[in-house]
Amino acid sequence: MKWRIAGLFFALAVCLCALPAPALAAKSVPYIDGDGNSKTIFEATEITSEHTQLTQGWYVVYGDVTISERIEVTGDDPTTCYVSLILADGCTLTASKGIGVEEGASLFIYGQSEDEGTMGKLYASSSSSDAAIGGDFNLYSHTNGPITINGGRIEARSSGSGSAIGGGWNAPGGPVAINDGVVSAYATGDGAAIGGGSNAYGYGRGGTVEIAGGSVTAISAKGAAIGGGEGNSDHGTLTIAPKKSRAIFASSGDDAEHARALAGSPFMSGTSVQVPIDEMGRKYFSCSTTKLLSVSHLDENGVERTRTDCLPVVAGDEQWKDGWYAVDSNVSVERRIVVDGDVNLILTDGKALNVKGGIEVAKGNSLTIYAQSTDEATMGSLTATTRNSGFADCAAIGGSAAEDTADAGTIAIHGGAVTADNAGGYSRAAGIGGGFWNPDGSADKADVGKGGTVTVTGGVVTAFGGWNAAGIGGGQQSDGGSLAVTGGVVNVTGGKFFGAAIGGGEGGDGGTVLVEGGVVTATTVYGSDSVSDAAAIGGGGNTDGLAAGNGADVTITGGTVIAQTYEGVSAVGAGRSLASTGKTDPGTLKISPAQGQVIAVVAGADEKGAASVDGSPFTAEQQIVDLVQSASYFRCASGGIDDVTRISAQPKGATVDEGSAATFEVSASGTGTLSYRWQQRSGADGEWTDIEGANGASYTTPATTADMDGMQFRCVVTGGLGIAASDPATLTVIAKPVFKISLDPVDVDFGKIVEGSLQGQVQPVTVTISNTGNRPLEIQVPQSEAFELELEASSGQLDPGDAVEISIVPKDGLDAGAYSERVVISGVNGQSTATAALELSASVVHDLAKVEAKPATCTDDGYDEYWACEACDKVFGDADGVEEIKLEDFVIPSIGHVWGEDGRCTVCGALDPDFAPDPGDDGDGDTDPSDQSGDDGDNDSNPSDQADGDGQKDSSAAGNVDGDKRSLGETGDGLMLPAMVLCALAAASIAAGAFASRRLRRQ
Repeated sequence: MKWRIAGLFFALAVCLCALPAPALAAKSVPYIDGDGNSKTIFEATEITSEHTQLTQGWYVVYGDVTISERIEVTGDDPTTCYVSLILADGCTLTASKGIGVEEGASLFIYGQSEDEGTMGKLYASSSSSDAAIGGDFNLYSHTNGPITINGGRIEARSSGSGSAIGGGWNAPGGPVAINDGVVSAYATGDGAAIGGGSNAYGYGRGGTVEIAGGSVTAISAKGAAIGGGEGNSDHGTLTIAPKKSRAIFASSGDDAEHARALAGSPFMSGTSVQVPIDEMGRKYFSCSTTKLLSVSHLDENGVERTRTDCLPVVAGDEQWKDGWYAVDSNVSVERRIVVDGDVNLILTDGKALNVKGGIEVAKGNSLTIYAQSTDEATMGSLTATTRNSGFADCAAIGGSAAEDTADAGTIAIHGGAVTADNAGGYSRAAGIGGGFWNPDGSADKADVGKGGTVTVTGGVVTAFGGWNAAGIGGGQQSDGGSLAVTGGVVNVTGGKFFGAAIGGGEGGDGGTVLVEGGVVTATTVYGSDSVSDAAAIGGGGNTDGLAAGNGADVTITGGTVIAQTYEGVSAVGAGRSLASTGKTDPGTLKISPAQGQVIAVVAGADEKGAASVDGSPFTAEQQIVDLVQSASYFRCASGGIDDVTRISAQPKGATVDEGSAATFEVSASGTGTLSYRWQQRSGADGEWTDIEGANGASYTTPATTADMDGMQFRCVVTGGLGIAASDPATLTVIAKPVFKISLDPVDVDFGKIVEGSLQGQVQPVTVTISNTGNRPLEIQVPQSEAFELELEASSGQLDPGDAVEISIVPKDGLDAGAYSERVVISGVNGQSTATAALELSASVVHDLAKVEAKPATCTDDGYDEYWACEACDKVFGDADGVEEIKLEDFVIPSIGHVWGEDGRCTVCGALDPDFAPDPGDDGDGDTDPSDQSGDDGDNDSNPSDQADGDGQKDSSAAGNVDGDKRSLGETGDGLMLPAMVLCALAAASIAAGAFASRRLRRQ
C-alpha cells in the first residue's frame, strides 16, 4: 500500500512538471491592421522560446526570440480560430523549423510600423517536407489554413519538399493574403516559393494568393515563384488588388536579371487584376507597393487642381504608364524613362528631377507636365539629356533610336522649368521631338524621327538640339512636327550644323508653328567656329549637293517671337544649301493680331541692324513674304495700340562754336522697359553707325571739331512692342579762324655747284605751298641773298585747301663757298599772318685744273704741282680748293751750272763757253807737253809699263777697284761677269754644305 501511495505521488509530480509554465500577458500592444490603420490590442501573450503551439488569440514578440521546435497553429474552424501575431518594432522571432498552419486555423501577422529599418522580423525555415510557413507533411494532401500578412519583415526559406509559404509535401497551397510588410519567400528545394509543395500525386498545385500591398519577393529553384510545386502546372490564382491610395509594381521572370514588368504594372488602387497563367509558372516574382500622393497643380488654364492618385517618381523608374506621377523630392534617374500611354507629371515646388537618359515619348503616347506655381525661383524643374548616357540618337524628350519609336508623340508643358539638352554629345536627335533612325546611312530624308506635337502654355522651356537636329522638332534628316505656344518662356537652340531651332533637322521641313502668347526665342547662332545653315524657325540646312528643308508654316497671333540665325541664312524660312539656294519652299509667315491687339515686327541682318517692317505695327492679318528667306534676324511682339514703341519728341538740331559740345534729346513711349541707342552719320548720304556708350534718352557730343559740321544724329528706341527711330538732327559747327600754310618740301639742298656755271645749267627746285587753314591767304615770298624765288602763279591769293608752287634756283655769279639760308614764306589775311620756314642750301666750288710739277734745271726755274681755277684765276695747293696759294711761293729757282776742271758742267754736261784749257798739260803726268809717250795712265814714270793699266795707284794690273765709271767693254775686262757667277755658285755650294752639316749634327 505504501508503494502504491508513493507511486501515486510520483505520478502526480511528473504530471505537474509536464504542465506548461504560465504565459506572460502584454498590455495595450499597438499594431497596424490590414487596411493600414493604427490600432491597439489591450492584451496579448508574449511569445517565448517555449511557445511551440499557438491557439486562438493575440501574441506579441518582444526582444529576440528563437523557437527550436516547429510552431503549430491549431484550431478546428479557420473562420473562428484566429491566431494573431504582432511583431514589435526592433524585435525578431526565429522559427528554426518553421510555422505550421493546419487546415482548421488562420494565421495573421502584424507589424507596428511601415519603416523597413525598424519593423519587427520573422525568420521561418524548413529543411524537411513541411512548408516554412504553412502546411505540414501530409499523406492526404491537406492544405494549409489561411495565412494573412499585414506587416513586418517576413523571410521564409524552404530547402526541402515543402513550399516556403503554403503547402507541405504533396499538398496544395492554401489561401495567402499579403496586405503590407516586406515578404521574402525562397524555395531551394522542390516546392513553390508561395503555393504548393513538391508534387507527388498531382496535389502540389498552387493556391489562392492575393496581394494588396507591401513588398513581395518570391524565388523558387524548381517550382513556381507563386503557384505549383515542381512538376505541377496548376498554379492556382494570383490577384493583385492594391489598397486605397496604393499602387503595386510587379514583375516576373525566370530570374531577377531577366524579369519584366507584368502587363498593366503599376497596378493602381481601385483595380483588381488576376495575373495571367503564363506569368504564374515563372520562377521569379517581385512586387512593391507605393503610396499614392495627393498633389496640387496648375492646369493648362492656370486653375489649381488636386490629384490624389499620383505615383512618386523614384530613382529606379524606367517606365511611366497611364496615370499621374509627381516629383516630391530631388530625384536623379540614371537610365531612360519610357512613357507608355498617357502620362501626367507634376513638378512640385523646389524639387528637381534629373533624367540622364532622357524621356521617351514615342508616337501614340503622351507626356503632360504641370507645375505648382508660376514663380521661376521656386517652380519645380525637369532636366532631361542623353549626353554620355548610352542613349545616343534619342531625343532628350521625345522619340528614341528605333524605327517604331523614332517619331515623337504628344508633349505638353503647362509649367515648371523644363530643360531638354542634347547638345554637346554625339546625339543626332532633337532636344524635344524626334529621335534618329537611319540604319543604312542614307543621305536622303528619313521616314521617321519627326517632331511630334508639342504644346507650351506656361513655365520656362529650354531646348538644345543634338548634332544636325532641331532644338524642338525633327531629328537629323527628319521633318519638324507642330509647336503651339500660348504662354510661358521658350528658349530654343538648333543643333550644329544643320538643325533648325524650331522645325526640321538636317534637310528636314519646318512643320507648323503657332504662337499665341508667351516669349519664344529661337536661335541657330553658335559663334564664329560653328556656322549654321538652318533657319531659326523653319527648315534644316544641308550640305552641298543635297536639298535643304522647306520652311515652316508660321502663324503669330500674339506674344513675342525672336528668331536669329547666322548671317545670310533665313531667320524664318527654309534652310540653306549651296546646291539648293532658291529651290526650296520658304514656307509662310502670317502675322494675325488678336482682336484689339497690334503686332510690331522688325527684321534685318542682325539685332542692331533691324528695322521696322513696312506696315508695322500690324492691326490686321498680314502675310509677310519679303522677310521669308531674306532676314537673318526677326522679332515681333504683340500688345495694345498704345503699347507700340513711339518717338513722342524728336531731337532738335544744334549749332555750336568749334570746341563746344552739343546735346540732343529724345522722348519715347511704349510698353516694357525702353532702351535707347544713339547713332551718327557724316551727312545726309552717310550710313548710320552706333555711338558707343550712348544709351540714354539724351546724348552729348565731345568737344566739336570743324569737320563735324553737318553730321547728323538720331536715336533708336526699342520697347516691348517694336523699334522706333527718331528723325535725324543736324549739327552745325562754327569753325574758329585758322591761318596756316605748309610747305613741301621744307628743306631744299642744291648740293655742289661749279663756280661760273652758266644760266640754265642748275635745275630749279619746285616747292608746294598749301593753305591748310580755313581762311584765304595772300602768299608773300621774300627776297633771298643767294637764291632766286619765283611764285608760279599770276596771283598770290590762296584759298583754304588750295596750293601754289614756287620755283627756287641759286643766283648766278655766286662765289665759291657754302650758302645756307632760312627763308620765311608768309600768308597774310588782314592782320593775321601764317608763316612757314624754308631751309635753302647750296655749295659753290671752284672749277679747278691740275698743273703738273716741273723740276728746276741749271738754267730754268721749276715748280711743285698745283691747281688753278679757270673761273677766278686763283691757284690752290690741294685738289679741293681749300689751300689758296701764291704761285711765286711754289717756284723752284734754277740751280746754275757746276763747272768741272775740264770746263764742262758736272750736272748737265754743258761746256763752259769761258773755259780755256792749260797749254802745258798733255795729261801724261809730266811737264813736257810735247812728250806724249810716257803717259800710260798708270801714274808711274814708265810709259812702257802697262801692267797696272787701271789708273789706280797700286802695283797690280788686276786690282782694278778704283771706281772707274767706264764699262767693262771700255776697260776690256770681259771675263769679270763669268767670274762673278762662278763665285756666286761657289758661295751657294758652301752654304748648302754648311746647312746639310748642321742638319746632320741635329740628327
